[in-house]
Amino acid sequence: MKIIEKLLDALNLEKMEQRRIAKTKIFAQPNDTALLLKIKAFWETHEYSYYIPESRQANRSEIYEYALTYALSCFAKPRHSNEMSHFHLGRIGITNWPAFFRDISQNSYIRPADAEEVLSTYTVKELKIIADSLGIKKSGKKMDLIDEIIFFATDDMIDNITADSDLYILTDKGAEYISSREDYVLLEKHAVCDISLSEFNDHRIICGRRRNFYDTMFQALSDKAFKLNLCHCFDKLAITEMHIYNILIEEATLTEHTPHIDVAIRHYLEYLYLLLCFSRDASFLTNEGVFYRDASGIRLPHINNNLIDFKDYFKYINYSVIFSNKPPCFLMDYEFIAMIEEFLNTPIFDYDKWNLLLQNRFSEYIKLFTKRM
Repeated sequence: MKIIEKLLDALNLEKMEQRRIAKTKIFAQPNDTALLLKIKAFWETHEYSYYIPESRQANRSEIYEYALTYALSCFAKPRHSNEMSHFHLGRIGITNWPAFFRDISQNSYIRPADAEEVLSTYTVKELKIIADSLGIKKSGKKMDLIDEIIFFATDDMIDNITADSDLYILTDKGAEYISSREDYVLLEKHAVCDISLSEFNDHRIICGRRRNFYDTMFQALSDKAFKLNLCHCFDKLAITEMHIYNILIEEATLTEHTPHIDVAIRHYLEYLYLLLCFSRDASFLTNEGVFYRDASGIRLPHINNNLIDFKDYFKYINYSVIFSNKPPCFLMDYEFIAMIEEFLNTPIFDYDKWNLLLQNRFSEYIKLFTKRM
C-alpha cells in the first residue's frame, strides 16, 4: 500500500509540475527571441533617464495666494491656531506661522469662535455633563443640547467657554476669498499627483476663463506626461499616467461632469504597459550587463479592480496608441491584450500564470548578456 501511495503522490507531483510548465507555455512562440532582441536593440539606442523636467518657480504672489487660500480653508470649522503642522506649512510656503496667523486675523479673514461654534466641537457626552451642571434636560440631538446650554448659561459661563477655547473660524470675508479659489484647496489635497503650483497655474486660465479643477489637473498632468516621454523618464511617466486615470475617474464619480471614460482607461493601460517594460531593469542590464535582483522580483502589478466597472468602454480602446512611442514590453502586443481580456472576463484572474511568463521571459533576457560574458 505504501508503494502505491508513493506512486500516486509522484504522479500528482508530476501533474502539478506539468500544469505549472503548461502555464508558462500558453503563449510560448518561436518569436520570443525576436521580442527579446527588440528590447535589447531599443535599450542599446535609448538611454533610460532619471531626469524630471523642471517647471518654473512660482512667484511670490502665487505662493501667497495659494498659502492664504489653503490656510483659511483649515478654519472652515472651529480650529485651534496651534494645530497647524509646521512641516506642512513650510511645504506650502508659510515659514512664520505666528506672523501669518496674526496677519489673517488682523485682516478679518478669521475671528474667534462664538459659544455655539465652540460647543459644536464638544462630544455629546461632554455636552450632557454641562447640561447636567445647569440642571437642564440631557436628551435630544447635539444641536438641541447646544441650544439649551446657551439659553440657560449665564453670560459669565458663555464668556468662559469662548475665552478658554482659543478656537478660530472663517469670517464671511474669509469664506468669500476661498470661494473664488476652491481649486487651490483641491490642489493641496491632491499633492500626491506631484503637480507644482506653477504647473497648475500655467494651465488654470484659458482665453480669459478659469478652468475647473479637474480640467486644469488633466491639462497639467498631460503636459507633464508629454515631457517625461520626450526625456525617456518612463517609470515617472507610468505614475503620471495613473494619476491622469485617477483624476478622470474621480471627476466622473464626484461631479456631474462627463469625462470620457475611454480616455481614462487608455491612460491606465498606458500606465500598466509601461510598468511591464521594466525600463530601469532592462536598460541597466543592457548597458551594464548587471541585474541586481532575482528574476522572481519581476511581477505583474496588481490591476485596479475598478476597471471591471468600465468593461463596456474597452471596445473603444485603440491599443496601437498604447503600444506606440514607448519601449518594447516584456509581453507581446497580443499577449497584453489577452491579459486585459482575461482580467475583464474571468471570475478569478490568474496572476501566477502571467508572473511566470514574465519571469521566464526576463530570465531569458538575462541570458543574452550572461552568454556574452
